[in-house]
Amino acid sequence: MEAILEVKDMDKSFPGVHACDHVSFRCFPGRVHVLQGENGAGKSTVLKMICGLYHPDSGEIRINGQPVRFAHPLDARQKGIAMVYQEMTIFPELTVAQNVFINHEEECLRKGTPFIDEAEMLNKTVDLAEKYGIEVDPYCRAGDLPIAAQQMVEILKALASEPDILILDEPTATLTNAEVDKLYAIVQGLLEMGKAVIFISHRMGEVFRFGHDMTVMKDGKLIGTVELKDVNENEVIRMMVGRELSDIFPPKAKELGEEIFSIHNLSDVRKIKDASLSIRKGEVLGIAALDGQGQTELLETIAGVRRHNRGRIVLNGKELHYSSVKKAQEQGIDYVPEDRKGKGLCLSLGVDENIALGSLPRRSKWGFIDLKKELETVKKYVDLMNIRTPSYAQAVGRLSGGNQQKVSIGKNLADEPRLLLLNEPTRGIDVEAKQEIYRLVRHLAEEGVAILMYSSDMMEVIGLSDRVITMYEGRITAEYTGTDMTEVRIMQGVMNLCGQQEAAMQGDSPQADNPGTGEEKKEGQNE
Repeated sequence: MEAILEVKDMDKSFPGVHACDHVSFRCFPGRVHVLQGENGAGKSTVLKMICGLYHPDSGEIRINGQPVRFAHPLDARQKGIAMVYQEMTIFPELTVAQNVFINHEEECLRKGTPFIDEAEMLNKTVDLAEKYGIEVDPYCRAGDLPIAAQQMVEILKALASEPDILILDEPTATLTNAEVDKLYAIVQGLLEMGKAVIFISHRMGEVFRFGHDMTVMKDGKLIGTVELKDVNENEVIRMMVGRELSDIFPPKAKELGEEIFSIHNLSDVRKIKDASLSIRKGEVLGIAALDGQGQTELLETIAGVRRHNRGRIVLNGKELHYSSVKKAQEQGIDYVPEDRKGKGLCLSLGVDENIALGSLPRRSKWGFIDLKKELETVKKYVDLMNIRTPSYAQAVGRLSGGNQQKVSIGKNLADEPRLLLLNEPTRGIDVEAKQEIYRLVRHLAEEGVAILMYSSDMMEVIGLSDRVITMYEGRITAEYTGTDMTEVRIMQGVMNLCGQQEAAMQGDSPQADNPGTGEEKKEGQNE
């Protein structure tokens, strides 16, 4: 079978970084080719050269056996290549339809005129969404959509050009399980049409679910290409990091100390309803929930992003009163948001400026900043987070997604929080970097920092947390510890089945004799 795409001896350097060191691989029609490696391995650089965003220093790209050279991404699109970038390129002020057809509006012009037919654009968007089973409102302003829905718009935008080669760079990082299933169905449909897909994901389950072939990179170099049916997860990890990673999560707390943080009947005007929880010294408290059940709103309310209209917040025995993020930080509360690009970082500023931003008051006096202390702080957290950057002044927007996430977390740690709120802390981070974050979180908990974490990765919640609470429609529905922290029980909590089971145990249901039910609700009662 002839390769639909061949990357041959491709090389690319940036100041201080050899991002791609003579890499070669081939992609075939009807197959998904996974590009795998740690953050900073050079994967995104290779993909950006394939789609015309970067120009290789040497080497070549062949499509259907013919060498090609792209002056810009439009050239690549005209050759049948489309890419969904790791960092979204949505224009928030435009509608969904306008975003989908940006850069190829010529398909929606009024006949014989240079003017866009908005009705035609809307109809084409609806037809395209129906073709691929994506539910979107073409009239909606893109910036008003949840981040997962924005990602689906990005995917739809790539599909609008009917590509022969679709590149997906971490497309599932912001998607719910249902949307991942939908993307899988889309990919299968493309493969049946003889298209090729290049896929990047740090979720091993998705690598083996989506992929057929895999090329592994490390430090810009090619490690090797294998068929996924011939390897297992441990072998893939060994190729990526050079050794096996048998114990992903650090040991949990053997003994917990005194209570250091609690909320009591916390409510806001929209989403959070009488939420109560507590965290003890040494403990990591995890939140499990399906998408949009109030977990982000709860973290944002505690962080001062949103205001609460009822309830109490207590940290180290002191009831807190604040109504802004700044005031919450002054009380020792820091928040790492799930959207690092939109909410966590200033992408045009350097690594040093981003890390320093969250803790400026600690190094300033009478309006002047102690630059020596600032440099010491930056060096400390670049080293602690193992941030890979050619210099402290490197713009964060030019780092890999995983290193951006490390900067986002390091910025908050520099503020020396007493309560750290983590929303999807390892999104878009490779296996080894995840371990670094897990060890750091455990160390912070042992040092007396209260940790409250939400992750959409169920195994991460179970593996990292000492205790798990579940949420449904803004309420805390259950609580699990020890051997009760299983996927089955936690799913009962996130789907609000615990209350139904308790009712059954009390005889309010014909299923009252169902054994093993009702305990979860008792566990879910909070202070």
